[in-house]
Amino acid sequence: MSCSASDLCRYAVRAVAALGLAAAAGCANLRADLPQGFLELRSEGGRQLKAMTADDARLWIRDFDVEDGGDLDFWTAALRTDLIARRGLVPIGEVARIEDGTGRTGTLQLFEARVDGADRGYLCALWVRERGDESSIRTAEFTAPRPRFDELLTDVRAALGTVRD
Repeated sequence: MSCSASDLCRYAVRAVAALGLAAAAGCANLRADLPQGFLELRSEGGRQLKAMTADDARLWIRDFDVEDGGDLDFWTAALRTDLIARRGLVPIGEVARIEDGTGRTGTLQLFEARVDGADRGYLCALWVRERGDESSIRTAEFTAPRPRFDELLTDVRAALGTVRD
């Protein structure tokens, strides 16, 4: 079977476009150096990272596009309000600052909750990521039964310092 020069040109353009899309998708994949004992679960689209331990500690990092802007203080307050008012979490301590693997400053909040009669710890970190006219927020949520939460907290906080794409 023969093909014309224009067919070859179209094929080459499609191949280059497909490689470009694959490379761009690869750049958007969230990565982090997970604490020992966490298994990374399959995630779709590269905009989230899920991991868990055999004893039900869970870590979930996600990106969300934001059209209306808002700075770190705004999104931190909005998230805190949602977690307390809508999810019934109880704050533990004050909001702290945290950096991700690129040096971007974010916030970290600790909470506790009673779920199915058991106490669980809950951590939520947040970063605002501005890219030209667009921005997104990245959240990291970590939860575990309370004694296990306390054991893993230092290692999870260290892992959040390695989050990058």
